[in-house]
Amino acid sequence: MILMKIFEASKKTLTTSEKKEITSIYEELKKISSDDKIKEAVSLVKAKVTRLERSDDIHQIALVTITKVLINEVLEKSESGFYMRRLALISIAYLCDPYDVIPDSDPEYGYLDDIYVFYLALSEIRRMNPDIYARIEIAYARLNEDE
Repeated sequence: MILMKIFEASKKTLTTSEKKEITSIYEELKKISSDDKIKEAVSLVKAKVTRLERSDDIHQIALVTITKVLINEVLEKSESGFYMRRLALISIAYLCDPYDVIPDSDPEYGYLDDIYVFYLALSEIRRMNPDIYARIEIAYARLNEDE
């Protein structure tokens, strides 16, 4: 369960109102009928990941790692299904949005809201398909070992 530890920890740092606001945004993103809007936000992924890869911050490293894993293990695999791929896209889109609940420019807490959105998506993926979640967890651990 190494995967969820850092993502679950974000819940402890965020205020109740921040969690409610982030969850509300997450739920609204799930309702968007156009994949184009989500894909538009995801178009910034490569630049964001490249920037975060240079960091030694544990949260930023976790975000880079889980983004890569979701791309490889969910987005690129048809057996993941439409809804699960959509959850992955939503979390990645939120990560790429510089105007989210806690601005990424905040050096101490800027990425906690992004981590919390991944936590929400991963929790839902785990409920929907424990086998795919296990695959994500294994890939995450493997990438963490390599870095």
